[in-house]
Amino acid sequence: MVSGATYLSTIPLGEIPDFGTGIDPMFTISACVLVCGALGFTAGGIFGRTLWKLMNRRELTRMDIKEKVYFEHIQNNRSDPRLSSYRNPLPDYYGERVTSVKGYRTWLKKQRIHESKGMSKADLD
Repeated sequence: MVSGATYLSTIPLGEIPDFGTGIDPMFTISACVLVCGALGFTAGGIFGRTLWKLMNRRELTRMDIKEKVYFEHIQNNRSDPRLSSYRNPLPDYYGERVTSVKGYRTWLKKQRIHESKGMSKADLD
């Protein structure tokens, strides 16, 4: 965005085409700066992610393996969603809020509590 604004600020206002719309050149420059910012935001994420992956190939494979094992563990230990009700809502099904080992243990406890409440409810029905 900064580089687009820097370049566009050097163009004389008389040389900016109005494309037959009669729009003020300052509005055209402002729109172009915003477009440059949006493109930079999009391209920055793509290039940054690609650069990080290229620089950290060894760590990336280990991270992918650990992530796969973690998600399999989450899938095997989550509570059955059929046991949920209005009084027994399903807690964090995908484990998205787990950020630490302590958080993971709390997530496991909530899954077990949900499971036991649902089983006791299913036994009564």
